[in-house]
Amino acid sequence: MSAAAEALDAAGEAAWARLSRRLGQLQGFGYIVLFVADPTLLAPFKARLSAWLAARHWPWAEVGEAAPASLAERSMQAVFDAAGAVPPPRLVWLEAQRGAGQGAWERARTELLSRLNERRGRLEAELPGALVLVLPDGAQRAAAALAPDLWHVRSLGLSLSRDAGAGPAAPSARLPAASALPTSDAAGASPDALDPPDGLGGPVYAEATPRAAGFDAAEAQDWLQRWTRLRGDRPVESLPLQDEALLALTLPDGLRAQAALAGLGRLDEALDLGAQLVRLARHRQEQGPGLLDIAAGRDLAMALMQWAETLHRAGRAPDALAASREAVVVCRTLVERLGETPAALRDLARALDHLARQARHQGAWREAAEASEACLDQCRTIALRHGETPDTLRAVAQALDHVGLVAQSQGDWNRAGLAFEECLSILQVVDHRLGGSPRARQDLAAALDRIGRVAEALGDWARGAEAYDEAMQLRQPLAARPDDRSPSQPQAGSPSP
Repeated sequence: MSAAAEALDAAGEAAWARLSRRLGQLQGFGYIVLFVADPTLLAPFKARLSAWLAARHWPWAEVGEAAPASLAERSMQAVFDAAGAVPPPRLVWLEAQRGAGQGAWERARTELLSRLNERRGRLEAELPGALVLVLPDGAQRAAAALAPDLWHVRSLGLSLSRDAGAGPAAPSARLPAASALPTSDAAGASPDALDPPDGLGGPVYAEATPRAAGFDAAEAQDWLQRWTRLRGDRPVESLPLQDEALLALTLPDGLRAQAALAGLGRLDEALDLGAQLVRLARHRQEQGPGLLDIAAGRDLAMALMQWAETLHRAGRAPDALAASREAVVVCRTLVERLGETPAALRDLARALDHLARQARHQGAWREAAEASEACLDQCRTIALRHGETPDTLRAVAQALDHVGLVAQSQGDWNRAGLAFEECLSILQVVDHRLGGSPRARQDLAAALDRIGRVAEALGDWARGAEAYDEAMQLRQPLAARPDDRSPSQPQAGSPSP
């Protein structure tokens, strides 16, 4: 390894350790944001990355512009050109940190973040590895507000700065005024969604799961220790919200730590941490109306849903259901304040789906049915008003699948059959648009299994046999390609509880 690649101080080494660990865990697309406080630190950090990738024989691509003119257009074109290379890159490094605080550069960064957010679906479909976006320190709020969909599913956020006392750093970027950010789509640091519901491999509107981008035991313990040291004996409500140490302990990482602790069987610690994170989110939301209040509302909804999952694991089902209901109320309030933006509707759909699952677990079938139907309405609205893309169509199909499952559990076979048949027709459109991808074929097979079971219950043996035969034919070529199935997706057609 070259001297340049080794020239990292303690803070740089810590940042590098987090980045390399997450890159090693990623399977498929991942969005990583690196905020650089001192530009002189970037060269040795990038040299370390280059050496690490070369040792693994992983190709990568660098994208960057020396001037702000056409930054967004040129960068996006270069990213997708790189994605089409043979062999495809395991990582695309996109530099957009130049000109911190300069008007032309700030406007160019704003456009780039918006373009990236608009093309999230294409990035996930075409880029088989990580996209590392390099921004100036101080752009955290803009990154969350201008690219909310990507921010929600980011794999990692890092700050690259010098150790305290290691010398002066270069000036950081000036934040845009709150009024300059699009409050209709302002996003907070929402965590990855919870475990996917039963059905077609996990919903599009629920995004990534902690199992795909969560913490391992060491990461969870490290976060918990840092949080404990910071809080001390103080109540959560007394913590100064602008404290840099508190801002560094992001809520999404706290929720990942909570999920990891629960998964390790450390339920008492997970319950305690979950309660504190909900209180912290409430504390932030109570600071008053505005951009940060909206972000805190989203954080509170996500914290409540993760809290409900932990409560459910601990056998506290009524408390879990109450937390899920509150998350829906919070998300409905955000829709009222923001309007029916894609991000606000997706948040509400996610919360409604979560409530439906909690209600199903407790046998509260009427509430489960109402929440599932309401979730379906939100997904239809997104597809109708904001475009019938493969992602929005698959979200509608997923919601129909859940409506059908609830109806089936209640013995309403006619409603279940109608929902599953419509789900199948939508998935056939998605399959056609995606060119017969393995994931789309898995979803089709799962939907056909549902239809077969309903047909049998209704005594339509011919339709049942036809559906099962079609599902089997779809699975035969997939059985020879097991690596095409993401580990975060359950096998299509898996039985539901």
